Formats: sequence, C-alpha cells, structure tokens
Amino acid sequence: MASTRASAVFWGGLALRRTSSNLISSVKLAAGLVLILLLARLTLSVALQLTASSALSLFLVGLLVLAVGTNLPEITLAFRAWRSHARDLSLGNIIGSAFANGLVVGVLAIMRPITLGRSPAFVTLTVATAVILVSFVWYAATGRRLTRREGLALVACYAVFVAVSFIVR
Repeated sequence: MASTRASAVFWGGLALRRTSSNLISSVKLAAGLVLILLLARLTLSVALQLTASSALSLFLVGLLVLAVGTNLPEITLAFRAWRSHARDLSLGNIIGSAFANGLVVGVLAIMRPITLGRSPAFVTLTVATAVILVSFVWYAATGRRLTRREGLALVACYAVFVAVSFIVR
C-alpha cells in the first residue's frame, strides 16, 4: 500500500502544498510524458499543414508559431509565479528554459550536424539575439533591474523581430 504524506513548503512567501506518493507520482509522470509526446506529434502535424497551406516557410513557422506555442507553459508559470511573489522561481524557469533550448540544439548537432546558412531569416535571428543579449547586459550594468520602460523595450524588440522576419522571408 502506498503511503501518502502532506506537508507545506514555503518559497518566496508562497505556501505550496506537497503530497507525495511514489505510485501516484510515477503514474502522473508517465501520463504527462505520454501526453507531451502525443501533443508534440499533433503540433508538428499542424505546423506542417500550416506551411503546406500558406506561403510561410518551415523556418518562419518554427520561429514564430511553434516558438510561442512551446513557450506557453513557461509563460503561464512565469505569470503565476510572478503574481504569487515567487519571482525567483519565475526567473529561474525562464533562464533554465533558454539554456535547455541550447541543450536541444547541441544534442541535435551531435545527432546530425546543422548547416547554418546566411539566409535573411538566420541573419535576422542572429541580430535579434545579439540585441536582446546586449540589452540585458546594458540593463544589468545600469541598475541591476529591469524597469517597465526596459520591459517595453524588450517587447518592442520582439515586435520588430516578428515584423522583420515576415519582411525578409
């Protein structure tokens, strides 16, 4: 018989209820992984249909549609954690997700080398990444915090990136 025990964890002023049961946790984990695999297959299918029925390239659909879609869980967690005053959890999730994307690219390159052409889309992505990196370094050097104005500047950078991606496609 599986034992269940409940306790509260306090993190950044947020009270989280923790219930543990090895069997129940294992079943939930397995079900979540199966669901992720099924939804990933569905997402890929829909993305391929979108590119077939429109003038959008695979790169552009991946860059704009799938990137936002795959980040929805991080976005949701970030907003919920931010509103619950668990800002370190939110920032850790965002930064960890960015590094995990680098891990994925690294594993893919190990499996099959990736050719990075000098297409307009790739140049746009490179410039946008550099602008955001420089922005974060600048903000950290000028006060070690991101203000509303600087947040708006980052949102504007994304809007310009999207617009330029459509123009140079």
